[in-house]
Amino acid sequence: MSGLKKRRIGLDAGKAHGGGAQPDACPCGHENLPLFPSVTTDPLEVLSIVLMRHFMAGHCWPELGYLDSGLDCAETMLGPLDGPSVYARNLALVRAIECERRGDFLFMAPGCDRISEDEQEVAAALRASRGRATRQAEAAIARLTRRRDAPRTLMAIQALAAMLDRLALIRSIGAGAPRPAPAGATLH
Repeated sequence: MSGLKKRRIGLDAGKAHGGGAQPDACPCGHENLPLFPSVTTDPLEVLSIVLMRHFMAGHCWPELGYLDSGLDCAETMLGPLDGPSVYARNLALVRAIECERRGDFLFMAPGCDRISEDEQEVAAALRASRGRATRQAEAAIARLTRRRDAPRTLMAIQALAAMLDRLALIRSIGAGAPRPAPAGATLH
C-alpha cells in the first residue's frame, strides 16, 4: 500500500464523529445523503460500493480486519471463485481513483445505508459502463475524478463493469436452469 496517499481518501463518518470514529461505527448523522435504493438497487453495484468502503476503511485506519472483512463479504456473496476477483477489481478501481482524482474522495462506513456524493458518481459510472453508455460513463468519471480525462479510472470501471455483467448473466442463466440432484439421490 506504499503508493497510496491517505490524505486523498476520507471517511465522511469520521468527520461527523470527531474525526476519530472507527469506520464501521456510523450512527449516521447524514440524513441529507440518499439511501442506497434511491441510487442503485442492483445488488452487484451495491456490493461494489461496500467492497470499496471496506478497502478504504482499512486504508485510513491501518487495520487489516477491514480488508479481510471485505474479502469475506465478497466470498460470502459471490463464492470463493468470483468473490476475490470482484474484490480485486474494486481495489484496482480505488487505486485508479486515488491516482487520478483531484481532491478528497469521501466514503461512508462499510455498514452505512447512506451513499456519499462521491460514491454516487462511482455508481453512476459503473451503471453507465454496464449499459455500454460510454459518454455517460466518461461524464460520471470526469465528475468523480474532477478532471476531463481519467483513462485509468475509465479502464478500471469498464473492467469491473464487464466482470459484473458476466456474473449477472451467469446468475440469470442459473436462475432458470434445473438444479442438479443432490449427491446420492436416486434418478429415475
